[in-house]
Amino acid sequence: MKNKTKNLKRLIKVSPIIAGLLVLGLIFAIIGIWWLGLSLMLIYTAYRLVFLIRILRENLFSNLLLNFSFIVVFAIFCRVFIFEVFIIPSASMEDALFSGNIILVSKLNYGPNLPRSPSEIPWINLFYKKPAPEKDNQPIWNVKHLSGFSEIKRGDITVFKRPDKRNNYLIKRCMALAGDKLQIVDSKVFINDKIVLQPATVKKDFYFSCTNTAQLKQLSEEWGFVIKSQEQLGDTFIVRTSLNRVQHAALKNLQEIKDLKSLINNSKAYPRTKGFSFTADNMGPFIVPFKGMKVLLNDTTYNLYRAILKSAEHVSLKRRGENYYINGRAESSYTFKNNYFFMLGDNRDDSSDSRFWGYVAAHDILGKHVITIF
Repeated sequence: MKNKTKNLKRLIKVSPIIAGLLVLGLIFAIIGIWWLGLSLMLIYTAYRLVFLIRILRENLFSNLLLNFSFIVVFAIFCRVFIFEVFIIPSASMEDALFSGNIILVSKLNYGPNLPRSPSEIPWINLFYKKPAPEKDNQPIWNVKHLSGFSEIKRGDITVFKRPDKRNNYLIKRCMALAGDKLQIVDSKVFINDKIVLQPATVKKDFYFSCTNTAQLKQLSEEWGFVIKSQEQLGDTFIVRTSLNRVQHAALKNLQEIKDLKSLINNSKAYPRTKGFSFTADNMGPFIVPFKGMKVLLNDTTYNLYRAILKSAEHVSLKRRGENYYINGRAESSYTFKNNYFFMLGDNRDDSSDSRFWGYVAAHDILGKHVITIF
């Protein structure tokens, strides 16, 4: 009885904590994320209720079940609203991130998206069977976006769902924002007609010639580049490698290196349809769609935007002769309902990104890379 009375007194003495949470909630409200302060209050209230029930029941099994339930709910809350941990699966973001790196992705920076169905709730999705509409990429609930600390900026490293394979999570660098005019010319990126200085971690494939393989191995170890291939022609070796900006600046001035040239990637790029000759290193110009952008429906816009109209706008666009139909209704134009972004991997010649599958909708962006844990 004394223990129960003591625990009840502990339960009552919560005013400093509540006051602290109220102040924290006010701070979050001022910076635009009121929902986080409110959520913390609700979580703390739930914790106190669990504590109260434990005191009143004094049942070991019930207490263990309550504790476990609270931990699971709190963990789900953190994964949905605060952060997630990801493992880098490939080399597409070298030299910023490497395969096998474990990273922390913040959902607070841009603000989290509420789950569109039970299949998007961590751990709940293990027991949830998708109904027929969701197999066609249709959300069950309307997407709601909560406010965050900041907007997406050019150069941010983000985690998102791949538009054409929604079960795949990718990590790339945001290169163009909604409404930007984008063009890539001989691998150089232009945004709104101005060339973009790429981060020092961005790599491109180069060819060069070298006559001494021992020197080549030494240079590789000294400057940290990987030899992808080498072919011997007489006394000369033709070498293919990936170089970032710093490595390229160093190698081009070395006497051992001859004829250092960039490799132009001519792989066919999005949208891969008649009338477009876009390649990985030469594409555009085009406008990255933004919310409220109105486009006339013609051959160009039909091929350029048809995929995202289906996957992200959830409308059916069909062409019959010279006429265009949206959800079965004849239309001459379309106004976008979402903002979109253009993503690129830092390892430009070893990355599957927006050049090959198109734009990323704002509601498909999970968060921003903030910390590399390992």
